[in-house]
Amino acid sequence: GRVGIRQVALVRRNGEVFAFRNVCPHAGQSFATARPVGYRVTCPRHQWEFDVRDGSCPAHDLYRLRVYPAREEGDWI
Repeated sequence: GRVGIRQVALVRRNGEVFAFRNVCPHAGQSFATARPVGYRVTCPRHQWEFDVRDGSCPAHDLYRLRVYPAREEGDWI
């Protein structure tokens, strides 16, 4: 999806929706082909994992996903 001009990826876990910028902060790779596992999404290019709740990258502290507040209301996110 998009928010303004930014591409945003969504992950739904345990009734919650998490939104983050659809670009790896390290390599600029899209997460479009990534399959989330639990609360983590892996960059398809370098296999770095990011937590969709807070954007953290456990293996590389200097890199974080840009996360956005998200909520679901009816058919809208």
